[in-house]
Amino acid sequence: MEEGVITTEESSDIQRIIDIRNQIGHSIHDLVTDISAPWYKRSEDPVYDYFALERFEGYREKISEEMSKKFVLQIGLREISFDEAEKTYKEELARLHKRISRQYAERKRELA
Repeated sequence: MEEGVITTEESSDIQRIIDIRNQIGHSIHDLVTDISAPWYKRSEDPVYDYFALERFEGYREKISEEMSKKFVLQIGLREISFDEAEKTYKEELARLHKRISRQYAERKRELA
């Protein structure tokens, strides 16, 4: 923030996204309750922020671009291996999303 790379609001949102990530890591069962047992979902149960990853990726890109204007950045091979792992993970998430959407539509038809 002091270097003008991100705003205070963006910094706060990034912290909220990190908190979401930490919460998911410790309570993955809560993340899928609405899919596996929608009748069990209570109003006080946490609601997943489905757009946190999109926002985080935007921040990551912005921070990288702004930092490269102000600092000399070291490039390593580690980033390349993470890029491939991330690509694979996103492909799997896309497949899972399609599957969940299809199952959700089937359940709605059954309940109608």
